[in-house]
This record gives sequence, C-alpha cells and structure tokens, in this order.
Amino acid sequence: MNFIQAQTRFLAEKGFSTNLQPEFLQMLQSFLSEVRKMRVINAYYDNEIIAGILLIRYGDVVEYLAGNLSDKGKELGCGQLLLCQAINWAKDSGAL
Repeated sequence: MNFIQAQTRFLAEKGFSTNLQPEFLQMLQSFLSEVRKMRVINAYYDNEIIAGILLIRYGDVVEYLAGNLSDKGKELGCGQLLLCQAINWAKDSGAL
C-alpha cells in the first residue's frame, strides 16, 4: 500500500471530503520535476501503513498538504512522530 491508497482508504472510512483528492495529488506529483517532488513520510506497523503525511517544499517553505491516521496510528501517537519527522526533513533540506 502506498500513501495514495492509504489516503483513499482513510477518507472513505472517516467519511471526510477534501479538495485535495488522491487522484489530484497523484497527477500533481507526476508533473513535478524530480527536485520538486512531494515528500511522503509514513509510519508502519506489521508492514502496513498506519499513518502518513504528504509535504511539499517550495523555496524555504515546507507545506503540509495531506495526512492520514488509522486507529492504530492514533493509539501509537504516530501523528506527532510524523510531524517531528517532517520538521527534521524540512531542516535537513534547508527549508528552516
């Protein structure tokens, strides 16, 4: 399972709607140059994605675009873990 599949499942299970539909995100990623590709950070449990976030960097700014969190991910505090990882990635990439 990849981020797009996990995001699609998350939106369906929670009954959420968003303007950032998984199909749009996938299309956007295909148009971006290798340097500008969006960054996915996932958390796994038993080889399954239990949380994920999607980030994009432009210049010295990193923006959180989308995220998903399963019940297991919530139980394990993966949301906070992924945000910490995002901050580290932003700093390492020169955005902060």
